[in-house]
Amino acid sequence: MQNTPSTESVFSPISAWIPLAAIPGTIILLANLVSGSGGGEAIGFIIFLGIFFFLIPALIGCFVVGPNQSRALVLFGKYRGTVRKQGFY
Repeated sequence: MQNTPSTESVFSPISAWIPLAAIPGTIILLANLVSGSGGGEAIGFIIFLGIFFFLIPALIGCFVVGPNQSRALVLFGKYRGTVRKQGFY
């Protein structure tokens, strides 16, 4: 077995503040759609559940990098990069 040298690659993720702020707005908008009149409550509720169950797992992907810390990003067991800049991603 031959050893291969490992290399570190820098990854620059997007900030999580904008999607985090959009989640309550989306939930309120969908709740108004569900409670609206016109007979489309069932379709609105199905759309609401689909988006709601998509947003909750999206929150799990958020992470914080503190001062003098870093995070290694792994997707399906494969290394994608390292985040060294502090912030909420």
